[in-house]
Amino acid sequence: MEPFTPERFMIIAVFVAVLVGVWGIIRLNRDTLATRLKATRRIEVESVARLTQDAQAALVAVDGARLLIVSGKRTGIAIHPLPADGAGPAVDTP
Repeated sequence: MEPFTPERFMIIAVFVAVLVGVWGIIRLNRDTLATRLKATRRIEVESVARLTQDAQAALVAVDGARLLIVSGKRTGIAIHPLPADGAGPAVDTP
């Protein structure tokens, strides 16, 4: 193994400085970058609820359409499209 030379030290120092600089830029622009990334996201999980030990339901938005996905280990997967405006069948709650 070759000894640690000043040239190698400079290469490592420049590399670390570039990494810290990129990290700082991302840290300063975190909100702007987050809104850009969120705007391009096509699928968004709005809510997940566990129904039983083996089944769960998820409310998912895909390109503006809302879907209810119910999945379980033994029952498979059921996908139900929901109205976009939120107007669906009335549900009585006790």
